[in-house]
Amino acid sequence: MPTNGSTGVAAIVFKRTASGVKFLLLYRVLHWRGWEFAKGHADPGESMREALLRELREETGLGDNDVVCAKPTGLKLCFTGLGGEQRSLEAFLVEVGHKARASLAGNYCKEHSTVRWVSTARALELLYWDNSRELFKAVAKLV
Repeated sequence: MPTNGSTGVAAIVFKRTASGVKFLLLYRVLHWRGWEFAKGHADPGESMREALLRELREETGLGDNDVVCAKPTGLKLCFTGLGGEQRSLEAFLVEVGHKARASLAGNYCKEHSTVRWVSTARALELLYWDNSRELFKAVAKLV
């Protein structure tokens, strides 16, 4: 687990569909229950982009070939972890192709039970944490 001052990534993933822009949320079941973004810490020696692509593969099954564009937003998701450690995650806006399919098949640690593509309004209703909703509001404007 990360220590105090740890860094990592939060991925606000979206795709353009015939019915509009859809965002990817994951339903967390490990340690607490609620909807969130794909996120995680950076491993030692790993760049933020490398951490982002690894977390996407691990948590959503999305591969490098699914990613159309991934760019840092300049925003952070900051919170106190379950063990009291301070977490700081660099927020990335990630566009995937309209045919991209998210899957929990690679979710070996069973962090999440469900993935769902949702509208902007539905994402705001579902996101569990206030700081995640605030980050989402700011990042969704960039789409």
